[in-house]
Amino acid sequence: MAILFCGEKETMKHRNSILAVLIFLAASLFFGCRASGNPAYINTSETYRLWTELHSSKSLQSAEAFFESIEQYDFDILKLYPNVFLQSQSDKLIMAQHKQELLELLKKYEVDPSSDLEIKIDETINKIDILMINYIQRRNYIVEETQHRYKNFYIILIVVILASITILLLLNERELKKKDNRISQSESFLKHTMEVQETERSRISRELHDTVAQSMRYVSILAEKISDKELADTIISVQNDNIEDIRKMCYNLAPPNFKNMNIIDTLNVLADKIFDKNITQVRIVTNGTIDFSAFSDEQFINIYRVIQELFQNIRKHAQASEVTILFRDEDVLKIIISDDGIGMNSKMISDINSRNFDLHQNLHFGIQNILERLQLLDGTIEFRSTEDCGTSVFIELKKNP
Repeated sequence: MAILFCGEKETMKHRNSILAVLIFLAASLFFGCRASGNPAYINTSETYRLWTELHSSKSLQSAEAFFESIEQYDFDILKLYPNVFLQSQSDKLIMAQHKQELLELLKKYEVDPSSDLEIKIDETINKIDILMINYIQRRNYIVEETQHRYKNFYIILIVVILASITILLLLNERELKKKDNRISQSESFLKHTMEVQETERSRISRELHDTVAQSMRYVSILAEKISDKELADTIISVQNDNIEDIRKMCYNLAPPNFKNMNIIDTLNVLADKIFDKNITQVRIVTNGTIDFSAFSDEQFINIYRVIQELFQNIRKHAQASEVTILFRDEDVLKIIISDDGIGMNSKMISDINSRNFDLHQNLHFGIQNILERLQLLDGTIEFRSTEDCGTSVFIELKKNP
């Protein structure tokens, strides 16, 4: 029976939505954190070197090189940190004043290296040192802030990932439970359907036997009173054939009695009822002793009905002269039914094995009934055939623990 799980599409939508949100958050956090983590200044090591050189040489050339490196600072990046940006802008103006003052002092010192100028130069450099210390403190703040943002980013990302995984696992668990419930309900419904079918088969079989068959016998008795002997014999002969057909029909409809016969004997009787021995010979072969105790009577009925349906198909379509049923008792019970009939082409076999019956409506209901019963038996079936070389059907049935 084809089972449609209606909630799968909805669950898939939920999963896709969660994954999309997860990817969006991860990307937003990553690029946002990355943008905030850009360095505030450039060429820092070079600035430190020139600063140290200014302290040691106190020359006009070292001062000009130092201030040139200061002018390369990218203060716009500090806009991500408003407080730091305002303080840096203020220090930038002060630095420009000290630059002008120091360059003038150094120019005078080169002409007149007096002690007063040297003191003023040291005082100005000390003022610049304070600004550089402020710069170092702000840079450390930015580094710490960047590390803090990265830390928060990874924490949030891990939380989002764990939450998403948890939700996906819960969705999967819920969907698996729904599937199990649907399968259980489907199998219960299928089981009930088969029970109803067997009950209805028994009822129809009894009614055919008790009403139609008896009426035909009565017609035969009446025919004996017809004065035209030849006509009477013809009517009686036809009625007897009809009664025999009804008896076979009653047997096929009635559930088998496994209490009085085992399944092998029952199948032999079934074969005698379905096939004309003058046309088709049926052999039932067992590979050693077959342990049927692992199957209940209800399962035996389903096995019986599957083989009965395959027998009917062989009789109607195969034109076979020989049919063989092989039982093999292994980890699973294997049943192989082969015939030497006209076989089927590869397209038909492929369609049947893939459950595509659009082009084979004459086989649809019979094989569908087989598939439904095998679903209850937790079994599998495969058809193999070649045109003019017969057909083989391979059935595997799991045993009850």
